[in-house]
Amino acid sequence: MKIIEFFSDILRGIFGFFYGTDRAKETGNEAPTLKRSKLNRNAASFSNRETAADESFPTKQFRFRKTAPKAFWVFTVIEGIDRGRQFVGAAPELRIGRQAENHICLRDPKISRFHALIKLKDSHLIIKDLQSTNGTMINDTKIERSKLNSGDLIRMGDTVIRVTQEKR
Repeated sequence: MKIIEFFSDILRGIFGFFYGTDRAKETGNEAPTLKRSKLNRNAASFSNRETAADESFPTKQFRFRKTAPKAFWVFTVIEGIDRGRQFVGAAPELRIGRQAENHICLRDPKISRFHALIKLKDSHLIIKDLQSTNGTMINDTKIERSKLNSGDLIRMGDTVIRVTQEKR
């Protein structure tokens, strides 16, 4: 008999942890909806409270720290039709080209629709040419794939983009 009570206490504790309520006592229309159960689950996982049903399962309190990145990348168009425009690298992957779906959309007709891809790997950038018609140049050297440093110049068609890393 004690074994059954032990397992029922465990089940009540588990359901209380996931749903924030004692599911064994709910009946009929009192059962929470999916949204309420998600809200209860989140509220239960972030609180310190313990109920009689889950005394053996104390809930930890979690704290999330949102820290701003210490540095970010800025792409400034210094030559070409889009001169003066700036783009901040906010995604781990940036596509450059004429197509509107690109993160950095340029109007230069000599740039391919999907011209290049820039990926953030560790703390530096890698640029890859996506088999564009006119190619991609970094500091006047044609590349297929290359590492980008702060101060580098990317040339695509008649457009030149300066890459800088800004510190906060």
